[in-house]
Amino acid sequence: MDELVVHSRALHFASALELSCSTLNAPDTAVRCHVHVALLGNLSLSLRTLEDLQICGAIPVPAQRLCGRAVRSRTDYCCLYYVSCPKVGGIYKYMNATPHVDYTVTPNWIWNWLSLNKITQACARVELVAQGKDLTRQLPNLERLEAEANRVRINKRIAERELELAAVRRPWKANPVVDAWLRELSALQSRRRFLVLSGDSKVGKSEYALSLVNRGAALRLNCMNVQHPPLRGFCDTVHKLIVFDEASVRMVLDNRLLFQAPNDHVQVGTSPTNKDVYSVYLHYCHCVVTSNTWKRQMDTLQKEAPEDWDWISANSVHYVCEEKLYAEESTRAVPSTPTRTPESPSCRFVGP
Repeated sequence: MDELVVHSRALHFASALELSCSTLNAPDTAVRCHVHVALLGNLSLSLRTLEDLQICGAIPVPAQRLCGRAVRSRTDYCCLYYVSCPKVGGIYKYMNATPHVDYTVTPNWIWNWLSLNKITQACARVELVAQGKDLTRQLPNLERLEAEANRVRINKRIAERELELAAVRRPWKANPVVDAWLRELSALQSRRRFLVLSGDSKVGKSEYALSLVNRGAALRLNCMNVQHPPLRGFCDTVHKLIVFDEASVRMVLDNRLLFQAPNDHVQVGTSPTNKDVYSVYLHYCHCVVTSNTWKRQMDTLQKEAPEDWDWISANSVHYVCEEKLYAEESTRAVPSTPTRTPESPSCRFVGP
């Protein structure tokens, strides 16, 4: 390297030995390493022929473009930073100019290598702080990228596990009551009734409700001890069903218009100042409440506020699951379409 620098009359140089990460998991492919060399000078560089610069029999390939633009060999420190930055797979580096010390690093360079997975998000954070420019914009952007990348990673793991669970999941028992409710929702009407699944834990209430629509078309919300359901993640073009897990009778009463699903915008999160209010459109969405204590709450409500009990009874379809909603191992295979009847021993219909 020193001989090359002398002959080329380079003022600054950087070289790096890196692992070719694409060869790590490639079948029937040997793990390879490669070398990057960057040369900068005040004068025109004097280089030998490419054949004279061979390393282990490999002829180098000159870089014509970097960061989406042509490389300016005498004045552009971008190529020097590309070789010097802490890239994934780096093994050894040799340079006479240190980034952030001997020359300024542009944030765009860091973002370019991050977008190409040349550096990790942790390294990008260190580099952005080291370059010291416009951190109030750069760091929030990086944090957003980290959050979204983490969300994508988790969603991928969820999808992979879902495939495994689908292979061992038991079929649902028949339920004409739910079928009748679904047919009712398909009819043209200005307001719609919501479904309540109540019963002990581990009978399959939530999973049963999610199975009423295709995978990915349901939104599951944790409504334990909340006054307003967290619906900011709802999208009417994606979600066809909402499961309000452990929603209370009081929460439903405080959001009556929402659970009627009218053909209009419905405000959520109303308060005296309406600081956090937003609107949703649920007219074409199926609403299902799952609860372990719904029947007890309704019994209390009937005594204390019979008019509220009447409203919920008129605007909901409620049945108590007294057995598991899915078929036991000893049960013969039945269609997995969720259909239950009021006469079924594992489901007691409670209607107005």
